[in-house]
This record gives sequence, structure tokens and C-alpha cells, in this order.
Amino acid sequence: MIIGFCEEPEVHSKKAHEAKEGFMIALNLKAYEETSARLKELCTATREAAAEYRETRFILCVPSICLKDALASYPDVYAQGADPVAPGAQTGKITPEMLKFAGAKGSLINHSENRLQKEGIGFLVKRFRALGLESMVCARDKGEGVELSKLEPDFVAIEPPELIGTGRSVTSVNPKVVSETVEAIAAVSRSRVLCGAGISTPKDVAAAKELGVRGVLLASAFVKSMEPLKFLQEFASAAEN
Repeated sequence: MIIGFCEEPEVHSKKAHEAKEGFMIALNLKAYEETSARLKELCTATREAAAEYRETRFILCVPSICLKDALASYPDVYAQGADPVAPGAQTGKITPEMLKFAGAKGSLINHSENRLQKEGIGFLVKRFRALGLESMVCARDKGEGVELSKLEPDFVAIEPPELIGTGRSVTSVNPKVVSETVEAIAAVSRSRVLCGAGISTPKDVAAAKELGVRGVLLASAFVKSMEPLKFLQEFASAAEN
């Protein structure tokens, strides 16, 4: 439920739509044990990879409690989600305004592990835009992706939930859903499309690029990698070749 929103003039985020146009590698750290135990190592690896591969944009998606520490090592950091509520008499909620204050560049919205109603997704996309923050909305399938793209988030990430964390990439198991989603969203929205679910190898990145997406969203393969910098270097090489 959306609570206590007072309508404000909408200020379109130039920053969001003028963001680095290269292929995007979005890294969702989720809430693994490694997320806190290896946070600095993972952030440092991302910073070093970003400095080396200038045509690739790396985004780290971290738990809100980790934003300060992550931003101390790397500037392009997203939260993993926000609550569709306005500032006020709320307890235990994280508002878009809090993420802005903390220094986040944007947030994931509606990840399959943190689903929201469409009304709440629309609320967040609009608030993020007004605050100059980016929104990356996750969708389970083509139909949901098209509908949510009409809200004009900066990014739509298509992620069939049955493949998340399996190591079985959507680009090989169901490439058609990726290519068709890219085409369908292009017809109705300016949102840029990413794909996720099972993305775990440079080959998956190359396949995603061939299918027309603007980036990939992945989690466990990076977080649990024993050599995170090498992992990102290999992914970025696939994206830039």
C-alpha cells in the first residue's frame, strides 16, 4: 500500500537518461554471507574493472545498510529496493528520499525476491525520477516487462524467476523471451532492457548482447567468485568485443 504521498512537480532526471551508454553489468550482492564479509573486496574489484573497461558500466546493488561502506570504495551504487511510501510516520521503511540522502544512484525495484504491486512500482519510478535517481524495474516475463516499461523506468530487467541462481542462463534456456522483450519494449517505451537469471559466464554476456539487450543483471556468480576482478574482466571483455 502506498502511504502519505504528497504530489510534487515531476522533475525529469537528465542524469538518468544521459548515463553512460555502454553495455551495463549490474551486480546484485543480495544478502549472502559474502555480501558483508567480502564487501570491500567486491567493491574494490568493481572499481578496478570499471577503470580498466571504459565502455562498460558496472553497477553494484547492495543492501541499504551497506550503502555507506560500498560508496566509500565505488561510486556507482544502487540499493536493492525501496518501500513505496513518502517520508513521514513510517517505521522500518526505506524511502526513495533516504536512498538519495545516503548517496545511492538508484535502486532495483520489484526483484522477484521482493515483489511489489504495480501501483507501488509506479510510485517508486516517479519518485526516483523526481529525485534524479535511476530505476531498474525487474520483470518475470515479456508481458510484465512491456507493461512495466510503460511506467518509463530507466531500465527493465527481464528475469524468469525459475532460472535465478541456477547457473542456467536465460540466454541459452529461453533466448526468445529476451529478444522478443527487447523488441516489444522498444515499441512502447524508452526504457533500456537488461536480462538476468542464471547469467554466470562471459559466453552468457556475449549471447545477451547478440539478443539486443543493453546489459545483464547477475548475483551469485560474482558474489561467490574467488577472483572477482578476473571475473569482471572476463565479463567486460565479452561485452566490449
